[in-house]
Amino acid sequence: MELIPVRPSHNPVQTVQIQDDKSVSLEYLFDNLDFLFVWKTVMPKYHLRGRSCDPVAIFKALLLKEIRQISSKRKLAMFLRKNEVWLRKCGFEEPPHHDTFSKFIDRVGADSFEQIFDQLVKRIGEARNIGRVVAIDSTLIKAYSRSYKNSEPSDPDAKWGYDPNSEGWVFGYKLHIAVDAELELPLAFTVTPANVYDSVEYPNILQKLLNKEIKPEIVIMDAGYDSKKNYLITLAEDIIPIIALNPRNMRNKR
Repeated sequence: MELIPVRPSHNPVQTVQIQDDKSVSLEYLFDNLDFLFVWKTVMPKYHLRGRSCDPVAIFKALLLKEIRQISSKRKLAMFLRKNEVWLRKCGFEEPPHHDTFSKFIDRVGADSFEQIFDQLVKRIGEARNIGRVVAIDSTLIKAYSRSYKNSEPSDPDAKWGYDPNSEGWVFGYKLHIAVDAELELPLAFTVTPANVYDSVEYPNILQKLLNKEIKPEIVIMDAGYDSKKNYLITLAEDIIPIIALNPRNMRNKR
């Protein structure tokens, strides 16, 4: 493990630990990637006149929030006020207000965030070998939706889906995600209503990987993806599928 000294303006010498392993650490991203592509993507969303926080700094802070698992934007703002090292690494001169992050998210929108995500994966792929072993799974996301008797819910796109591991039936959406299993790096994702089966959505997320010129050697999935079609389309791309057997698909239970 390498220790790099960092000297804040009012604190004694501190050290930031750079993990010498296969994962893509936050320090690696901030120190080795040029995030100018973020500004190029969101620039049409901003007026040329007026003063606002640097969009690149805001995006880096939101990335910090997710990787460090900071639970809210308010706590993210508090974290940056107390940690000058990370404040400077993100690119802020002064600690931002927590509303800054919400306004940025609303201004940029989902489509631009997906473009930023794709560009980030592309740039990491130019610096590191990614996608050799890919794990694919899904998770249910509750919808912020109200429903009334004999009326449609306030979110008409959300559907009911069953989560056998925790909460049972959930009204909302399902996030399907492909992750580099060695680097712990998200590579591609799709979002569907919660009632879409994993095995049905798999061809779409596999195609997203191939469209990004990411061709795994091995794809690992749980029993929700066990279908003859998924084996065939994976093998057709010269990729080895490792899928847990679903007992419901087995005629001979042995």
